[in-house]
Amino acid sequence: MIVDRGFDEKPRFYLQARAVDIDSSSFVAPVPITVVTDFAVDFCPWCGVTLRKWYRKAAEKLIKPGLKIPI
Repeated sequence: MIVDRGFDEKPRFYLQARAVDIDSSSFVAPVPITVVTDFAVDFCPWCGVTLRKWYRKAAEKLIKPGLKIPI
């Protein structure tokens, strides 16, 4: 789970999957691949709580600039 700022500058929670190490310049795939994909998550998938409300006091501290790879 990655916390970053959304388009509205509020904390946003993302699940991000990476196919290869971003610094791996020697990687050659025989077919085109998606290097990274992500999607925003608003609710906890297990209990359903709204993540922005649950983490409202700590969300700013959870933001790690540069960790989310832009697609």
